[in-house]
Amino acid sequence: MRLAAALLVLGVIVSVTVVPGVFIVDDNNYLINVLALRHGRFTVANTEGLSPSRELLFFDPGAWTRAVDSTPVASTAPPLYAPFALPFLWLRWRGLVALNTLAYLATIAMVFVYARRYATEASTPWMAAAAFALGGFVIEYAQGVWPHTLSIALCTAGIFAAGSVIDGRPSMTAAAGLLLGLATGIRYQNAVILAVVGGAIALWSGRAKAITVYALAAAVPLSASAIINHIRLGSWNPISKGGDNYLRVPVLEGSASSFLDPLVMFWARVVDFSVRPPMLGYPWVRYDPVTGGHLMIGSTLQKSLLQSAPWAILALIMFTLAWAPRSRIPEARLRQARLLSLVTLAVFAVFAFAGVSRIEGLSFNQRYLLELLPLMAVGFAWALDALNLRFQTMFIGALGGVLLVLLILAGTPMFGGPQDFLWLVRIRALLKLPLVFSVALAVLWFVARSRRNVRPLLAAAAGLCLGWGLALHVGDDVATSHRLRAYSLKQTEALGRVLTDGSSLVAYWGNKDAAVPLLFDRDIVILDVHGDDGKDAPILIQELLRRGRRVFLLEDGFPGQILSAVRAGWQVVPIANPGTEFVELRAPSSSSP
Repeated sequence: MRLAAALLVLGVIVSVTVVPGVFIVDDNNYLINVLALRHGRFTVANTEGLSPSRELLFFDPGAWTRAVDSTPVASTAPPLYAPFALPFLWLRWRGLVALNTLAYLATIAMVFVYARRYATEASTPWMAAAAFALGGFVIEYAQGVWPHTLSIALCTAGIFAAGSVIDGRPSMTAAAGLLLGLATGIRYQNAVILAVVGGAIALWSGRAKAITVYALAAAVPLSASAIINHIRLGSWNPISKGGDNYLRVPVLEGSASSFLDPLVMFWARVVDFSVRPPMLGYPWVRYDPVTGGHLMIGSTLQKSLLQSAPWAILALIMFTLAWAPRSRIPEARLRQARLLSLVTLAVFAVFAFAGVSRIEGLSFNQRYLLELLPLMAVGFAWALDALNLRFQTMFIGALGGVLLVLLILAGTPMFGGPQDFLWLVRIRALLKLPLVFSVALAVLWFVARSRRNVRPLLAAAAGLCLGWGLALHVGDDVATSHRLRAYSLKQTEALGRVLTDGSSLVAYWGNKDAAVPLLFDRDIVILDVHGDDGKDAPILIQELLRRGRRVFLLEDGFPGQILSAVRAGWQVVPIANPGTEFVELRAPSSSSP
């Protein structure tokens, strides 16, 4: 009952603080699949019959990399999100967010139950649940459409089901395969987890039947993914984005890659993001060469796993010790810790070998490692199990961590440069202090196992790390995403005053993102001329006008030369609409549309 009450309160808080606006284009890349499925399709219906063009890929994060040879066009986002999300579509944007919020709450419950199964203290599952729910960096994703928390929930359920198989309950084998197959259809990178868990079942279950059942169960959602991908992209590959480069290994290709890249990227993603080479050519990133900070949207620092969640160091220690010859870990927990460690190692390795060219995108934390957070939370709690730590001491430590983050965020400027001492203090503190806390926590843990008088310090340090993670995520990551979503929501409202049902929008790059939520109940064709610098705009505009659609041009953000080329040859009628720079394009008066 206490867990249910806590989840209810947390769910209400997360839900009422949602800002129902677009974060980045990836939201729309998934949303367009749900909208298509509502009409029984896997493609964007209103692009059918138009000339093939990258400009039709308004929902695609990398439209300029795709070849468009026919219409209607389709999203390359993993295809199985749409069936999950379709029942929630009646609540529109908030409904799709609710799916992620429910997945977040379900994962907390699973972490609690799983940690308790192999714990000796009643407080252990609560520590695990708190670490995942509050001490990590998941809340931002639980308030969005991008289905990361749905992916986390499916992976967690599948991994924990596989743990039951390893424990001698073969009836959970099919569930493990089905859940992880579904997770792969939600987020392609989960194919790594699907494979490594299958290997663990084959290694430790000792039964050929188990791996056969696992594979057959996983084949069901993978087959569905393959069929959908073939319909929309022409590929039978269940984890294909329509090209042949999704699973490439950059470190093995070309002279531009170094064999040190995997080590650098492992350290950047797990320990210290300041060692990551600058992400050049991405306008949403500002790199500071003095501190090594990568700043998103001008001010919010991108962080490694331990910089976002310094408490995770205990999970990494626990997973390492699970393979020690004389481990003191109880046998049942040992098997589970080894399973979790294999999954963690596999994901770390894949994204280390993905090299420096695999950018993290517009995210403030390690979104590629999100599926590992429930495992980290369990490992963290198991590491502290049987040490009899006092809740009051941990709470005081957590309060200290929260106050320290607030002091840094409020006492230093959000924007600055190499000459601004306080701004440099902000960046260095956010990058380095959590690593100091991680090291201190690790040292105290090793000492406290044999010296009881050190355990109050360990409890305070564990609380400090949890409090740091919570305050930094909510005070920086979530706050920044809310600001961006609030701006997008205002833009959606402004665009909605002009874009009526049956109209068209011509826009440049991210400026069209806020228009996509209007597609919930309006038939609007959206062109993003960034895909080809406006080369196909004249013919597409002509085709839209011939179909009787009004064509509106959102001039915000256009490079001058491209804007002039798009406007050329049309009647340009200014549209008075506060908050936007709108004109309507009409056929020349001497001809008819």
